[in-house]
Amino acid sequence: MERADQEDIKKWIISLSNQSMSFRSINRKLSALKTYYTFLKKTKQIETSPFERGIFLLKTEKKNKLPFSEAEIEKKYYLISQVRVHSMKCVTEL
Repeated sequence: MERADQEDIKKWIISLSNQSMSFRSINRKLSALKTYYTFLKKTKQIETSPFERGIFLLKTEKKNKLPFSEAEIEKKYYLISQVRVHSMKCVTEL
């Protein structure tokens, strides 16, 4: 079995990046490869993994997920304002 070293993996990461692949996609590939090397080590097919010497996942931006879309917020605001109008009508009719 031909074995990749740390430099080969770094070149592969650069190659994937040059193909305009997102960091998240590259990280998924790195994670799978790291898992494969862990398997090879546990089954004693290799002694060391190139990931033991400093191959890390790429930093990615954290996306802030909003609990509601802007349209949903506007709809809720409209419904609340309608409830207020209806409530005020009821109070004034007393």
